[in-house]
Formats: sequence, structure tokens, C-alpha cells
Amino acid sequence: MFEHTLFCAIQPAERDLYVRAVRRWLKPGGHYLAVNYLIPDRDGPPFGTTRAEVWQRFSPYFELVGEWVPRSYPNRAGLELMLWWKKRPKAGRVSGAASS
Repeated sequence: MFEHTLFCAIQPAERDLYVRAVRRWLKPGGHYLAVNYLIPDRDGPPFGTTRAEVWQRFSPYFELVGEWVPRSYPNRAGLELMLWWKKRPKAGRVSGAASS
């Protein structure tokens, strides 16, 4: 699955629903590649997000395969981050974390 700056368009209160949908759409071992638009908090869309927030929401269910800064539009240079995730084999969170 590929998404390009979709996460920042989702209201922060609804982002866990999006993560849940990505989990549902992918089989264990499936890949999720995302260009995240990292901007400060603001009334959106786009809504503010950070690498830390994306990590907090996805890492319990996905293993990070790769991370890099993609080639961007000039007005987004340094604000986009490409994250390549692989869905963990087990449904649910890694050990030690609460399940949803």
C-alpha cells in the first residue's frame, strides 16, 4: 500500500482509525510505504504531525523497514519523510504494549 501525504489530512482524533484500516487492509508481512508531511501543529487540513507521532501510532503493529527524505516539491523540501513499514506477523501490538 502506498500513500502520499494522506496522514496529515486526517484529523488527529481520527488517526487511530486510519492505522486500524491500514492494518485491516494488509495481510501479515504486507508493506505500507508512506510519504509523511511533517509540519508543526496547525488547524488544517493539513494537520500538524511529527515523526514521533507516526512512530507511536504505527510501530506497535508494523516493523520499520526503511526511512529516508524523498525528493520533494521545493516548498516541501525537508518537511517530507518516507517511511517503509512491514506489517508484523501477529495481529495486535508487540509484547508489553496494550492491545486495541
